[in-house]
Amino acid sequence: MSRRRVHDSVFDEPHMRATVGPVPPAPQPPAEPADAIRSESPLDSIWNEPAMAVQNAATGSGADAPYARWLVEGRARYGWGRSWLVTLGLMLAAGPLALLSAFWGAGQTWFSVLALTVFGPLVEEMGKIMAALVTVEKWPFAFRSAWQIIVCCAMGGAVFAVIENLLYLHVYVREPSAELIYWRWTVCTALHVGCSLIAAWGVVHVWKDVWQHHRPPRVELGYPFWMTAIVIHGVYNAFALMFEMLVSPF
Repeated sequence: MSRRRVHDSVFDEPHMRATVGPVPPAPQPPAEPADAIRSESPLDSIWNEPAMAVQNAATGSGADAPYARWLVEGRARYGWGRSWLVTLGLMLAAGPLALLSAFWGAGQTWFSVLALTVFGPLVEEMGKIMAALVTVEKWPFAFRSAWQIIVCCAMGGAVFAVIENLLYLHVYVREPSAELIYWRWTVCTALHVGCSLIAAWGVVHVWKDVWQHHRPPRVELGYPFWMTAIVIHGVYNAFALMFEMLVSPF
């Protein structure tokens, strides 16, 4: 059997070949009109394909520069008034997202312990901050202040708490006691809003990194905050479940 030829290798692709002499300039996207408004992220452009990214990195004209320009252009279009209108819309959107995650936890049996202590808190905490997080990933210039992100996430937690309390007190539990009603509207509401505020700081860190370095969002910066909120929520659920089964306070 003949030996495979070198130019049949994947490492012989044009963008991976070693070059002799100066690196040729990378192809550039066509020039846009001066008054053109780019609404889509440069990360979605064909010019950000892996082969093009290698050539752009070699010539010092990577995707960070177009992304930085896109950020500046976007912020110029989003004044404080428009930014707060977007924030208000996201606060309203937090309701449906919270509603989707509020149905976790129905049917509390030993078989649902894992859902109540692991999967439930994971889905619920991410659902409460989803509106703000997606906005930071896709349109980071829509927020002009970290407080807008915190307000969105806190509203998601508050809406979730209200929906869950109504479900527990009017659907899951028949004739709830006054103690249970008080507990749901104080302790449980504080838990959900507090965990949402912790998770909100993760979104804020991602957003601040975008503007400090003018680079695409690095969602891994929010992991410690989101995991903290999920763990706190899961530990509370585990404690409440054991306390209810052993003591039945309500």
